[in-house]
Formats: sequence, C-alpha cells, structure tokens
Amino acid sequence: MLSPPRPSEQRNPRVSAADLAPDASPVRVTLAGCREEWRWFVFSVLGATGYGVLTVLTASVIGGLVADVVTPAVREGELTGAMAWQVAWQLGGVVFLNVIAVIVRRIAAGITYNNLIASTRRRVTRAYQDLPMRWHQVHPSGRLLSHANSDVETIWNIFQPLPMALGVAIMLLFGFVSIFLVDVVLGFVALVVFPLLIVINYWFQIVMRRRVEASQAARAQVSTVADESFDGALVVKALGRADSETARLTRSAEELRDANIRLGRTEGIFDPMTNALPTLGSLAVVVVGAERVASGSITAADVVQVAYLFSLLAWPVRAFGWILFSLPQVAIGWKRVKPILDDAADLPPRRREASLPEGPLELRARGVSFTYEDADAPALTGVDLEVPAGGSLAVVGATGSGKSTLAQVLVGLTPPTAGVVEVGGHDIGGVANREERVALATQDAFVFNESSEENVALGRSDLGRGEVDHALDVAHAATFVEALPHGRDEALGERGSRLSGGQRQRIALARVIAGKPGLVVLDDSTSAIDPAVEGDILTSLRSATEGSTTVIVAHRRSSILLADRVVYLENGRVAASGRHDELMAGHPGYAALLSAYEVEEAEGAAPDAADVNDGDGDDADASHAEAEGGRA
Repeated sequence: MLSPPRPSEQRNPRVSAADLAPDASPVRVTLAGCREEWRWFVFSVLGATGYGVLTVLTASVIGGLVADVVTPAVREGELTGAMAWQVAWQLGGVVFLNVIAVIVRRIAAGITYNNLIASTRRRVTRAYQDLPMRWHQVHPSGRLLSHANSDVETIWNIFQPLPMALGVAIMLLFGFVSIFLVDVVLGFVALVVFPLLIVINYWFQIVMRRRVEASQAARAQVSTVADESFDGALVVKALGRADSETARLTRSAEELRDANIRLGRTEGIFDPMTNALPTLGSLAVVVVGAERVASGSITAADVVQVAYLFSLLAWPVRAFGWILFSLPQVAIGWKRVKPILDDAADLPPRRREASLPEGPLELRARGVSFTYEDADAPALTGVDLEVPAGGSLAVVGATGSGKSTLAQVLVGLTPPTAGVVEVGGHDIGGVANREERVALATQDAFVFNESSEENVALGRSDLGRGEVDHALDVAHAATFVEALPHGRDEALGERGSRLSGGQRQRIALARVIAGKPGLVVLDDSTSAIDPAVEGDILTSLRSATEGSTTVIVAHRRSSILLADRVVYLENGRVAASGRHDELMAGHPGYAALLSAYEVEEAEGAAPDAADVNDGDGDDADASHAEAEGGRA
C-alpha cells in the first residue's frame, strides 16, 4: 500500500508542483531536476570537474615527463632510479586523484538519478490514488504502468551523462587553453574538429526526437495489450481466442521492434561519424605537429602532449552526444507524465475536516445526479434516498439502471455532478475519516497476492489477529482459509487466483467487517455465494459491525428481504421506494424484474460448489481454481 508523502515532501512539492507545462522544454525540466536534488548533483559536478581538470593535468604531466625523463633517458641510454621515481609519483599521483574524482562523480550522479526517479514515481502513484474512479475508467492500466515506469525513467535518464558533460565542458576549456599555450597552429587544428562534432550532435538530436517519441508510444501500447491479456486470461482461454490475442500482442511487439530498429539505425549512423572525426583530428595533429617539429617551432614533447590531450578530449566530447540524445527523451517523458500530475492537481481542494463518530451512521442523498464523460445520457438523475442510522436499504434495478454508479457515489469514491451525499450529517466529500467509517464491497472482489490475514487487515495496524479471525468467521471464510496448505499464512495468488469467486467475495466481506464501519455498501458483493450462506452472512453483518447502516445492491429476493426498505431504479432515477411487499403489489416493473431474476437464477448455472457446502467443499473448488489460475 502506498504511504502518504512525508512531511518534508509536503512542504517541498518539488517537480510535481513545478510551474511547467507538459510541452515545457527539456532544458527547463532538467533544471527543475537539478533544483530538486541539488546537493547530490553538486557533488557529481564537483567530481566531474575534478576529472576534467586532472585529465588536462595528466597531459601536461606526460609532456613534462617526456621532456624531463624520457628524452634524457633515450639520449643517455640509461633510466636512473630517480627518473623512475619521478615518473611513478607524478603520473601515479595524478591518476589516483583522477580515480577518486570519477568515483565521486559516478556515485553522486547515481544517487541523483535514482532519487529523482523515486520521487517522481511516488508522485505519479499518489496522483493515481487521488484521481477519481471515472478517470481510471478511461485510462488503460497498462498505459498507466508505462507512465509510472519507463516514462519516468526516460525523463531523468539525462542525469547519468549530465555531470560528465559539465565536467567535459570544463575539460575542453582547460584543454583548449593548454593546446594554444603549447602551439597556436595545433590549437586551430583542434578547433576545426570539435565544432564539427557539435554540428553532428545537433543533427542527431533533431532526428532522434521523432524516433524516441515513436518508441515510447509503442512501448506503452505493448504494456497496455499485455496487461489486458493477463487480466482477461480466463476469457481468452474459455473462448479459445489465444491465437487472436497472441496475434494482437505480436502486432504491438512488432511495432515496438520496428520503432527501436529505426532508433538503433540512427545511432548506428551517428556513432561511426563521431568516432571517425577525433581519429582524423589526431592524425592531423600528428602530421602538422611533425612539420612544426621539423621547422623547429615546437619540440617532440609538445606534439606528444597535444596529441595525448586531443585523444583524451575526443572521447569525453561524446558526452555531449549523450546529452543531446537524452534531451528529446526528457521532453517526451515529461509530456506523457505531466498531464497525470496536472489532472490530480486540478481536482477541487478537499476540505476534509469533519470526523464521523463511532457507531451506525445516517445516510442521506439529495438530488444526486452523475454523468460520465462523453456519455449521451446521465447515469443518475435527481436521486433522493434516506437510511436512518442502523437501518438497511436494498437498491434494485435492471442492468444499466445506475446501481453501481450510485454505490460509488454513496461511499464518496465518485463525486456527484449535482446534489449532495451526507453521512452522519456531513457532506461525504468533507469527511476526514471517510475510509475508516465507510466501506464498499463489490461483486468483483479484489484479492491481493498476500495471506488471508493480510488481505483482511489491509495494512490497518489497529486490527489484531483476533479481530481478523472474527471477521473471517462472520464471513464464513474461516473453514476454507484454514484448509489451505499454510492456513491463514498462505498467499492467495494473484487477484486471488487460488480461490473461487464466492471465496474471494467472502474474503472481501471479511475485510469490510473487520473495520467495523458505520456505513456499509454492498454492490452485489454476495452474488457468487450460495443464498443460504449469503443470508447467514448478511444477518450477522449488523452485529459484527456494531449495528452499521447497510445499503445492499442486490437482485436476489433473499437479500432484498433482509432490508428495511427498497429503492427501485429505472434509467438512473428512483422509480419507486418502500417495503418489498408494497413494491411487489404496487409497481409492475419491480415485480416483473424480480420474477425475471428468479427465473434466470433457476435456469442458470448452479451456485459455486464451495458456497453450497458453506465452506466444507472449498478444498476441491479452491484446488480447481488454483489450477485454472496457474494455467491462465
């Protein structure tokens, strides 16, 4: 579970709150990252600066040693101990210091890079948590995973070569000064080569921007298709659509392959050009330098110093190429991630100051309406309902009548587009402890790949083992949980794949019961459970949750009869309300719907075998579910 931002993070909004548009220049985004991790970034730049200065100094030391040690030794035919010691301490000393500078640069740059990724990914994930359900319903989860993973890394990849490039800039400054101090002619030879490298790097940046953007889009599409394939594995297998699903994923993978090939082809052209120019430049230095030595203008030691310095400068200059390669990625990654942060920032400010008391809570909805984005008609229109504290209400309606939307609105997950929902006398949008006092269980019960105890407690530290055990007992889940190989410590599989549908629903109900909420909304959350077991669970629910108020979205007569009153929805409106017997006698639509449900259930598939036996038959069913989940 994602923990809230630390207090220090709340005081310092960092990159997520930077006043940068999604199309902000990569330079501005990079500068924002520098400000965020300025301490470690300064260390990395200092290390890179030390490397640059010491590299130039190395060339000077080598030139001096050639003049003071190598030339006399060759002339006299003898290398004395003093000469050898001079070579060792001068050259060894500068190399040792250079190694220290490289270590500082790499460690500090690595920390900078990983801190930026961690903080940005944390904020993207927090935005996902804050954004309402209707936002998630129109954004594929695979694409969201791609945003939080590869796109975030793409933004900050530039911080791996950036300190090196800054060190290289200082190195070039010192290097060109040193070359010109040795010989002006050789200095101009160097000036011809390095501007050509910069021009090639600039061309590379322009071409690579389109290639990188296409690659990132293709990568996100592969993630989306793969995520849908995994989630829909049961449907794919049941309908024999493995071949078509494989073909769909293959098409996406081939598009990513082609995009990456185009990316690699561009790099393949760029690399030989950048490698060839420094080599040609070194050759030019040697040729011109030989002529200068022959004319007596400079010494052989001067040529060695310049040639060595030129070769040292040529390779680090490629760091500018890495920067230019990374800059388009910064812009593209930011363009894909920033809108998510903006969507979360644009949410109305939540003034969650009210606190709900312990015990059952009164529920009241007044004029509640809701319309999905780009929908032709509203999902809810002017819904009014009231449930006294400790009371119960059944919500009944045909498919598409707005029952599930109403359930999400009542618990505050989806703010209404009009009207207000009050719980305990407070607007539910302004309740600080809403998550602790209001609970929702849905038909599609989500189970984490953790133990049953961890699934029920769900990180709530105030829940002890005894409360978890009690919740499992009330939900009639204790029997099949204890039958697992490791009992309550057994991981339940991804999305609860080791359990049947009814078992997953009972784990989800235990999760609700354990928190003892004041308001419980059950959105067809017992549809996969045998009616007899369902009745026992719902009957004991009130006592287990200390008399909580209950709203049951249901279609079974057995569930509806447990409620004090019934609300009947048609096309998002309250068509009728009252007791079940009153609606059966006075509203033909309601009576016809209940009759149709009963006929459908009588003619449909048998209930879950595990639930018919109230847990006694769960071993076989769970084993079957586990086998099916493993094959999927």
